[in-house]
This record gives sequence, C-alpha cells and structure tokens, in this order.
Amino acid sequence: MIGREGFPRAHELFEGNTQDRQTLTAILDLLEKRVGLPEGATIVVDRGMAYAENIAELRRRKLHYLVAARQNERDRYLAEFETSDAFDEVKRQPSPRNPSQKKSAVRSRSTQTNDETLFYALVASEWRKTAQSE
Repeated sequence: MIGREGFPRAHELFEGNTQDRQTLTAILDLLEKRVGLPEGATIVVDRGMAYAENIAELRRRKLHYLVAARQNERDRYLAEFETSDAFDEVKRQPSPRNPSQKKSAVRSRSTQTNDETLFYALVASEWRKTAQSE
C-alpha cells in the first residue's frame, strides 16, 4: 500500500492460496491500525478485489474508492462508452526531468449510474506505432 506521495505506507503477506478478494478487510484494518484511515480517504484497488462484498465494505467504512472493473462489468457498459463522442482529452505533460519524453494520448469520459461514477479512459499510442514501423 502506498500513500499519495507514492511511498510505501504498509505491506502485508498472505498465504499463497489466498484470493485477493478475501484480503480487503484485513488490509483496511491494517491501514487503520498502522497509519490511520480517515473517513473519506480514497482507496484504489485492482479488479481482483472488485466484488460486491468489498465495495460494500468500502462504503460501510465511508471511504472513497477507485476500482478497476472486472470484464463482465466492462462489457455491460462498453457499448455506451464506445458510441459516445463525449470524450475529453487528458493533457499529459512530459516529466520536467525528461522534456523530450513522449506521452500517449489519453481521452476520458465519465457517467453517473445510480450511486457510482463510471470512468472510462482510452489510451492511444500512435507515437509507439510510428516508432515500431520505422
């Protein structure tokens, strides 16, 4: 687990046969105990934890969350996102330490459904395709 600054805040090892989805409550408890977990903090988890019971736990603790959707959820909303022209370009600046750095083009869109905001990002790597074909 890392903090806002990108530095480690805590870590934990689980048995090798433990599914990711079964670790969220233990991880949240660990964070609460070690570094504090104030109401309204934002938790980011991957799709291995994107299950109803984990979302319910995040809500019960009054935490904000960003969760990568599992494939069946993405498929449910994909048609709506693919047919929309309402994408915004995300301005990405090169690193100050590497001004010649190339950045992929990113467009994003969000939509509200019930009590969640769905966010969809499209990444285009045109400069990579060009570099590979030369």
